[in-house]
Amino acid sequence: MKKISFTLVTKKIFENLSFKRKILITIFFSFSLLSAFAETASISTVIPFMDLMIDNSRLSFYLEKLNIEINLDKFRKNQILFFITIIFISIIFFATLLKILLGYIGTKISTSVTHEMNTLVFSQVVDVDYLTENRNDENNINASIFQVNSVTVFLEQFLSIISNLIILSFVLILVISLTDRSVIYAGLIFFILYFVITILTKKILFKNSELLAENYNKRATHLNNTIALFKNIKVDFMEKYFFSIFKKIDYQIAKSSLVNSITATIPGTLMISFAIIIFSILIFLTSLYEYSLIEKIPTYAALVFGAQKMLPMMQNIYGAISKMRANSYQALIALNLISRYRKKKDKISVNKINFHNKINFKNISFRYLKNQKLILKNLNFEMERGDRILISGPSGSGKTTILNILLGLLKPNNGKIFVDNKEIIPKYHKNLRNIYSYIPQNIFIFNGSYKDNIALSFDSKKKINFSRLIETAKVAEIEKHIVSSKNKYETIISHKGRNISGGQMQRLGIARGLYKDSKIIIFDESTNAIDKKNELKIYKNLSKKYKDKIFIFVSHKKIDNKFFNKEYFLKNKKLIKTK
Repeated sequence: MKKISFTLVTKKIFENLSFKRKILITIFFSFSLLSAFAETASISTVIPFMDLMIDNSRLSFYLEKLNIEINLDKFRKNQILFFITIIFISIIFFATLLKILLGYIGTKISTSVTHEMNTLVFSQVVDVDYLTENRNDENNINASIFQVNSVTVFLEQFLSIISNLIILSFVLILVISLTDRSVIYAGLIFFILYFVITILTKKILFKNSELLAENYNKRATHLNNTIALFKNIKVDFMEKYFFSIFKKIDYQIAKSSLVNSITATIPGTLMISFAIIIFSILIFLTSLYEYSLIEKIPTYAALVFGAQKMLPMMQNIYGAISKMRANSYQALIALNLISRYRKKKDKISVNKINFHNKINFKNISFRYLKNQKLILKNLNFEMERGDRILISGPSGSGKTTILNILLGLLKPNNGKIFVDNKEIIPKYHKNLRNIYSYIPQNIFIFNGSYKDNIALSFDSKKKINFSRLIETAKVAEIEKHIVSSKNKYETIISHKGRNISGGQMQRLGIARGLYKDSKIIIFDESTNAIDKKNELKIYKNLSKKYKDKIFIFVSHKKIDNKFFNKEYFLKNKKLIKTK
């Protein structure tokens, strides 16, 4: 297993933090210092408080030390004790308030960082310029979103360690100043034991961190595969097989999480018990050999109060280190993904291309990788306003590649593109997308209304053009089906269109593509599930309604060629014009 240092993960986190978050962390450290002073003050006041509760006549001694002159004869004993108690409680309350505020700032930082990094991971999906740049499938993205949680946990624990260390250092210095050698020696033994346990658990936590990262990826993949293969699972009676795989993976996650939880909590609990035992022995020895135990009560009260403050902080530090180790591997995976995206993200402003008459693709060549053979070679293609173009060819000939180049999703290796005789430089090739609508073969239907599926509206606040929506539904021959449903355009369709037919899904897809109202509309095998009667009606509607738009159809099946004024056949890496 590759060794992962806290320094590396921490450095990666701070590299990816925005300036605003870094300012917030600086404020957090400032409050940590203020809280440390408050905690020290609260412990320091225990000695005079206990001393005065035992013997209030010593008040003049403390006032003299502080150079404060007060005539104590004017006050009754109860008034003096009440006033001292109020001061003590106020200091404790102030210290507690600072700790709560410190906790709030720490949580605010971690949750805002989670949001910031989740959006960066999601940007990997939507912000890549070209298909060849997208190296992440849905399983990787799902797992990465989950792994960002490990970044949050790591950062939370890092902040916890820093704040606790600052406060612990101040309290420890104060406690040492109040103790004798025997207490200092006992403290050293305690810290050595604490350090040894931390070292022993280190390897276990790192190993489990790697196992968790691996199994989270496996579980995300298995869930996606199960959903995608649902019909096959039911038809082939594979429910038990898929369930057993999921159960095995999830058990490994639960097992690793359990080991991490036990490793993080049990040693700390043992150390607290050990500290109490050491302190009990010290009190016993004091009662045997000291002149008076009563004289030591204020000091011991301060020590107990200090120990009560220190032990939870030490437990927090140990727990934080354990959680950082348990999450370091997953956090690093997510941070590396985010770092790669930040380095690549150099956005060019997307300028809309104004298209009026024609587009020319001249001598276009393309290959996916440098050492691969060309898929397209010196391909020439022209389209003019009002064209109805059919592109056909055998499977694997490169039809999809042509479409992706037209859509600006792939950059040609060679060749030039002209829009209205003006060359589009490669840097702005992606800007071609604004003139196209794309209708795929497999239409994705989400759980929502007919209206929202046509307009691709995931937000109730999005303004929908209802007149255009109805018009496109009529052209796509889906309007009659929609209005016959119970709630018409507000009728809900299930995820992936399980309650409508394949032909209806494709007609919804056509309505969606037309609703965008682009100048060029590409149909990628988009009518192969539609019956012949409705298909011919759609061609007729397109010709009648959109005379100036360009329609490009890619299809394997025989299509009524009366609709097309240009036909191409893809063969030997080139488009051959057949009409």
